[in-house]
Amino acid sequence: MGRIDTEIGWSGATISLLASIEGLLSRTVRLGIKVGIALSISLSLSIATLVALPLVQILLRTTRRGMDRIAREGAQATNRKSKSAKWEKAKQRRDET
Repeated sequence: MGRIDTEIGWSGATISLLASIEGLLSRTVRLGIKVGIALSISLSLSIATLVALPLVQILLRTTRRGMDRIAREGAQATNRKSKSAKWEKAKQRRDET
């Protein structure tokens, strides 16, 4: 019985692998077709797009880093505030007793 389960598992993995390869190939072909169409419509526009994409990526990366820094600073400030509030509550409890 265990041997049959193993064989079924292997065949399922094979089918999954083939489906992944098919998806990868179909996406690659579709991308190639889109690039070919873009080049045939306007070579200068296609070149401008290829030049602009890395610039946009650099801009987005810089923006993301800034946002990450701001989020990190905000989290640190929240932690400090939270610790300060806990300290104040503990101090009030001590003063009440």
